[in-house]
Amino acid sequence: MRYAFENTDFDEVFSYQKATNIPSRKVAEKIGMSLREEYADEKNIKTSVYSITRSQFSAMNINV
Repeated sequence: MRYAFENTDFDEVFSYQKATNIPSRKVAEKIGMSLREEYADEKNIKTSVYSITRSQFSAMNINV
């Protein structure tokens, strides 16, 4: 994520995964992302969307 925030002008980074993929959800949470949305889709039945903003990432002071 550090690369994304240091080398782009993105204000937010997103992670999309199948809602039942618990390991991926835990990784997103471990690196500071928060659940933003869940929605139904044809491929995964339900998709979870996690994100972190530039300011949230900066406040964490980590190298991910």
